[in-house]
Amino acid sequence: MSIDNPVGGHSQDPYEPYRIYGEQQNREQGSGKRPPNKRPHLVSQILSLIKKTLESMLKSSKKNVHGKRKGSLQENLLQFKAALDTLKKTDFSQDVTFLNHLSEIWHHVLEDGLRFTTSDPFFVPFQSFLSELQNYPPSDEHPFAYYLTEYTGHMWLPFPYMELVRNLHQNYQNHPKTSLLERWTQLLDELMTILSM
Repeated sequence: MSIDNPVGGHSQDPYEPYRIYGEQQNREQGSGKRPPNKRPHLVSQILSLIKKTLESMLKSSKKNVHGKRKGSLQENLLQFKAALDTLKKTDFSQDVTFLNHLSEIWHHVLEDGLRFTTSDPFFVPFQSFLSELQNYPPSDEHPFAYYLTEYTGHMWLPFPYMELVRNLHQNYQNHPKTSLLERWTQLLDELMTILSM
């Protein structure tokens, strides 16, 4: 008696020859094959369908958020333009309510506009518009955009802010076609056109 053949003349596993023979026979004849397991294929199809559904839902929600952001920005740009158009006709440099309203609208415009990414066609023209307000007047310590940003909601306003608003109005009265107010309202029209595309 040996370790390889502990009992009698048989091998350790008496069914081993049959298993080998059975697998060889199945390969040769092609019969007796188990049907392929369709479960993994079905699971992968279900997972693929779930993935496509989720991607579609994400795209849809991004479009909705982007659309709402655009709508909000369009409305705020329209209000800001209306305020500038009003300033063309009447000097509101001493009207605290108007100046605060102008600042408040500006905050909303900034809030909505700065959410756009560099890949958006709106981004570069909007940055150009911001630059215009940040560079007026070129020689002053604080630009017009600074006052629009810093003094929202205050019941007192700095004299330079009021003076800038008065100068914008007077400049329009003296040179309507070449004034900054006219240029800014045209830029706002362009921005709203881009948003409506």
